[in-house]
Amino acid sequence: LTFASGTAKGPLLLSFFRTLFSKALAMESSSLSMLEAMGFGRQLAEAALQSAKGDVARAAEALSDASAKAEDAARRLATGDAEAADDLLLVLTQISLNHADSRYRILPLARYGSALAAARGAGEALLKSAGFERHAPTESFSLTRFDGIKILTARAALAEAVASRAGSDAATRRRERAAALEEGRAARAAAAASFFANAAEPDGTAGVATLTFDLGAGKQRVVRRFDGDDCFEKVLRFLATRDDAPPDYDDDDDREDDREDDDDDPEK
Repeated sequence: LTFASGTAKGPLLLSFFRTLFSKALAMESSSLSMLEAMGFGRQLAEAALQSAKGDVARAAEALSDASAKAEDAARRLATGDAEAADDLLLVLTQISLNHADSRYRILPLARYGSALAAARGAGEALLKSAGFERHAPTESFSLTRFDGIKILTARAALAEAVASRAGSDAATRRRERAAALEEGRAARAAAAASFFANAAEPDGTAGVATLTFDLGAGKQRVVRRFDGDDCFEKVLRFLATRDDAPPDYDDDDDREDDREDDDDDPEK
């Protein structure tokens, strides 16, 4: 590289541009960090900064406005109609990946009408926040102008609402099962107590089985005699009368169900 004077200035000019580029990268990184600290995802923050030409204040304002419009509709849709929420999340995801794909820019009402009307119009409100508009002549809901901030914000809001719904559903199922299990334990304990209320232990040793139950570290051992021809169910009934007994046989199924819920819960 040479200036008009003909003096070689290549190394000096290259150093200048390297310094300028490094400072630009540092400023961009700082701006991204500020927006991420406000709770916006990195992809959203990058799109907002690009649209705002690096102005952090303008980017934050644009993201806040878009989020306010999308979050309420996304929450209502995810809790009101899970199938519609999944349908529209796919639409928003595909558009964010390829905004020129007409399959998702133009949504026929015959196909998406129920999803748009779901949860008292929450689906339509969400897509409007993303830039979609109803087009009566073609009976469709169309995205006429792509706005990356609006699309990504609507998608992020719906994805978060769907994940929150899944976690809430799993937690509800666990609470319901725990309550049912406790109710079952109480019923078995009551039935067992009634069964043993007037049942005396057999005397002597002939035809008598003496069982010793070790209830774990720090707990006492329990010894009881049973008739030799008593069935195992009677032993289980006896254990059901003990508050310090180990978990009964129904707990294994419940623990397996809990593991399945943990797999569905995005927070796990």
